[in-house]
Amino acid sequence: MHDDLLWRRLFSVFIFLCIADLVLALPLSFTLRNRWQLWHHAADYHQATFIVQDAYFTHTRPPRARSTGRYFARAIGTIDGQQEEMNITRLLHPIPVTPGEEKLDGWTGKQLPVLFNPNVPKGYSQGETLRILPYEEDFAGRERGLFLKYLFWIVAPMVFFVAAALFCFRQARG
Repeated sequence: MHDDLLWRRLFSVFIFLCIADLVLALPLSFTLRNRWQLWHHAADYHQATFIVQDAYFTHTRPPRARSTGRYFARAIGTIDGQQEEMNITRLLHPIPVTPGEEKLDGWTGKQLPVLFNPNVPKGYSQGETLRILPYEEDFAGRERGLFLKYLFWIVAPMVFFVAAALFCFRQARG
């Protein structure tokens, strides 16, 4: 009798964990979608040069004692004479500590090697533009690896929780 109750409670715990995993996986699924699109459209990107006209830094969450906070850096410039905007957050070192938006010095006139896909609409998805990316030698391989990593972290816990819930359900039924 007590074993039956224990298995039922464990079943409930694993069902709760399945639901929690679904809720937590939702934001990661948008990143997974971006990785999928970049991986499968890697052939559409070509190497280009982004010439910076202006660069800006914005803190979206202020820095703290042990954290730089959340921030976003963007550059406005041209590729092949066409006005573009690029996320340069990954290229920014050191990170400014001033709250609010500020213009970054030393970026005007910089020539950045990029991967450019003019077929992608302008705009941001999950904080990154899929139109202009910092240049990487093995771009498709990196995106494939990131896609598989994110897919694993979304699917593996769910498979485990469902299998554990089914096991507990069978044990509770006898």
